[in-house]
Amino acid sequence: MKFSLAIHRQHDSWDTLLSGLCQSELGVFFEERITVFGNEAEILLEDILDDWEKYNAQPEFSGYHRDDNNISFLFISGSHTFEQAEMLSKLFQACGADVTYSC
Repeated sequence: MKFSLAIHRQHDSWDTLLSGLCQSELGVFFEERITVFGNEAEILLEDILDDWEKYNAQPEFSGYHRDDNNISFLFISGSHTFEQAEMLSKLFQACGADVTYSC
């Protein structure tokens, strides 16, 4: 799945979050980096991490690129890809981004 985000604030936080994900820094790193985006984002992330654990998913993020306010990256997951993409979309929206994704 290719994700495209339009961000309006906290550019450095987005860079840290997504470049880390593309370096396989999931779990605790993801949790720590999402806190700057607020309580709603933290709650949604817990649901995502629970889902990954439930399905033994090892998602991959790659191809991170930011051009001013626009971010793109690839999300790859073996099972439940569409459901996980929807969950990530809601998370990134809660972080203040406008989100689109496609196969």
